[in-house]
Amino acid sequence: MANEPLTAEEQAWANANAEAVRSLMAEAGNKNAMSRRQPEPADPISAATRDLAMSMTRLASKIRKTAERAQVSLDRFKKIAADATMGADDQEYREIVAEEIADLEAKIVKMDRHQAALRRKLALLADNPEEAFLPLGTVVRFVGVPEHEDSLGLTDDRKSYPVPGSIGVVTRLNRDGEYSLGVSMREPFQIGWGDTFYPSDDRLPTYFVEREMIEVEEYARLPDGSEYLGYGFHPTHIRTPEKNGKQGVEMVLEARGHFWRLHDFGGKQSIEALQAYESMDEMSWIEGPLEQYENRGGPASQIVP
Repeated sequence: MANEPLTAEEQAWANANAEAVRSLMAEAGNKNAMSRRQPEPADPISAATRDLAMSMTRLASKIRKTAERAQVSLDRFKKIAADATMGADDQEYREIVAEEIADLEAKIVKMDRHQAALRRKLALLADNPEEAFLPLGTVVRFVGVPEHEDSLGLTDDRKSYPVPGSIGVVTRLNRDGEYSLGVSMREPFQIGWGDTFYPSDDRLPTYFVEREMIEVEEYARLPDGSEYLGYGFHPTHIRTPEKNGKQGVEMVLEARGHFWRLHDFGGKQSIEALQAYESMDEMSWIEGPLEQYENRGGPASQIVP
């Protein structure tokens, strides 16, 4: 009955109540859209894994299509180079064709390596996603740069990364691009090009990295001295009440001699570092630690929210 045409009486009623019909159709459409929408995963690793895998899958598809077009161009230039009708007067043209062939072959090799790296990363996210991430606030030491070049980029930017031995702090679990972690710098550091940078309280250069590019030095500390091994926003301090009487909370972790203020922006932007101060006193809007952390200096433990 549901798929049969409307009777004359039913059609007349629908015409007489057109606005009600439109409202019902819109409501049904909204319900269908809501049913198709995937719920947000409860834990930060699952959320980051889902979005990062989708982002890498889209990137892999874009690289594959670009490589296919490059291969078509390469085949065409090779056919031109093999043309026996070109004479000695065409030497300059032959050189141009040879340069195009070499350039296309190099680009295809870069794209093949990039695709292989993406397949490896996607396999890791599918099988052992925890191995791709680190707790927020973790102090890390750079040991290398990405093993592959960005095949869609105009230049190889791997020399823009901090040199091995540089110290940073994990401040975000990435949910876009192809790198799983964001590492922010607070201490002076040098990049591969030789330039030296001097971060400050609220100027924290952040680099997108994968797990094998860094080694763990130590974990961040909560106000009571315990280690923080969590991946999401974890309230640690109380804000001074606002004019309307509302009292908010802050997440501040101690790492490498600085107090890192982290904020959850929500969505794919997720958590980022806002500042890293040498003293808690510099955050005048903070009233103090949450009650559970007031007994500072007790035996160290591990907190995994």
